[in-house]
Amino acid sequence: MRRQRGGVFVFTLITLTALVAILAGITATRRIEMRAVGNRMDTARAESVAWTGVNRCLSLIRDQLQSGQVPWLETDTWATFGEIGSQRFIYSTGSVRLQIVDSSAFLNINAAEQAQIERLPLTLEQVEALLDWREDGFIARPSGAKDEYYNQLPNPYNARLRPLESVDELLLIRGFTPDTLNAAPTNLQTTAPPLLNEDGTEAVLSQLITVVSRSANIAADGQTKLNINTTTAQALVARGIPLQLATQIIQIRNTQGTFQRLGDVLLIPGINTQNAGVIVDNLTVSGASELDGLINVNTASEAVLSTLPGISQDIAAAIVQRQQTGIMSLGSLFEIPGLDVQTMAQVVDRLTVNSRSFIVRAIGQHGPVRIAIEATVRIINDEPWVISHRTLPVWRAILQWGWPEEPSADVDFGGTA
Repeated sequence: MRRQRGGVFVFTLITLTALVAILAGITATRRIEMRAVGNRMDTARAESVAWTGVNRCLSLIRDQLQSGQVPWLETDTWATFGEIGSQRFIYSTGSVRLQIVDSSAFLNINAAEQAQIERLPLTLEQVEALLDWREDGFIARPSGAKDEYYNQLPNPYNARLRPLESVDELLLIRGFTPDTLNAAPTNLQTTAPPLLNEDGTEAVLSQLITVVSRSANIAADGQTKLNINTTTAQALVARGIPLQLATQIIQIRNTQGTFQRLGDVLLIPGINTQNAGVIVDNLTVSGASELDGLINVNTASEAVLSTLPGISQDIAAAIVQRQQTGIMSLGSLFEIPGLDVQTMAQVVDRLTVNSRSFIVRAIGQHGPVRIAIEATVRIINDEPWVISHRTLPVWRAILQWGWPEEPSADVDFGGTA
């Protein structure tokens, strides 16, 4: 009997232990599930408040459009909003840090000429591989790469052979690594001078480039620019070009063929800085209302401006200094010492003062979860539209955007996101 009672006791004890273990497991599982649900809710709310911030930025861009001010300046509300991610806007449902950036402040690697790309902190192999990636055809440059190279990788794929869709796509190109994008260049084998930030440090590639940028092809006073390949001498005179020079321009066009670059017009003998200023402000070689890949002299950094052939560090620094008061027209750049007609002829086809595309950066937070979103915005029919967006790891966003790790000030917006 004692043995039977002892056996029953042991069995009961084992059963109770098993039940406790099962209950503990169920409880732990429930905790994990609840934590996962909580994380999903935090993630959804962090993303929601990030998009609330993006929409707030769109409203600021819309306000600027409705003001009719041209050009848009670095001192305007749209540009200073969020203080480069230093401010944290507080809602009852979370917080968000924000920045609006002119995408024409960067070098567009889809539209840039080879001479510009060669001035970036890249090796010859990286330059040629980038050009091979974005251009049609199947024959690689000597140091570049096409399908033949990418198809032999452990995880094979094809070269895009068309414009890049994001800056991160560079990581698919031969020779590019995360350090290429996010770290200051070291021991770089290149003949190009270093690209320096205003504080004297070497610029990081991800802070120099973009894949989308558009600008308005309009004159300094808001009028449509005259297409020099279709206009008349009388129209040129009406825009302020002397009759003799206007007649000479039309004669060269009719006898030697259409102008491919506005810079070629500036090289016509006898053009001085005064006439050149009128030409760069009023004429174009394209009938398009918008152009891709131009650099905005009102928003570009010293390092980005220095990618332009003929633009020395001194000239780039002088342009950046004038951004504080605003550069109303390209013609006014002739006031900068050292920027003569010959120099302008090299760069005028890559410059603008009127942007039509922007980048909105947002880091939304709810609880411990943070979400970083970068949205590309285009002005279409005088309305800002998000045409694409990407989600980044927060650490990478802060690094690439040049934001401080933590905000320095809170702004209470109230309400819900």
